[in-house]
Amino acid sequence: MAVGEALSNAIAHAYASTPGLIHLRARCSGTDLVVEVEDHGRWQPPRLGRKGYGLRLMRALMDHVRVNTSAGGTTVTLRLALRNGGRRPH
Repeated sequence: MAVGEALSNAIAHAYASTPGLIHLRARCSGTDLVVEVEDHGRWQPPRLGRKGYGLRLMRALMDHVRVNTSAGGTTVTLRLALRNGGRRPH
């Protein structure tokens, strides 16, 4: 769900009016799952002045969320510690 939100944000905010590419990378780094969603678009403000809950949801679901923005695009890095054999406790 968190990755879906990061992808949705890239579509809505980086490429709202023009097509573009989104890169998704996922890797297991020791005991962590790390996912990066990267776009090369230009940030667009939320439509009709509405702000969504994407970042709030990502932060609630993941152990760490980092958003790096630059003139060349945005990269969202999501990190989740894999506990109990890869299953997160409920």
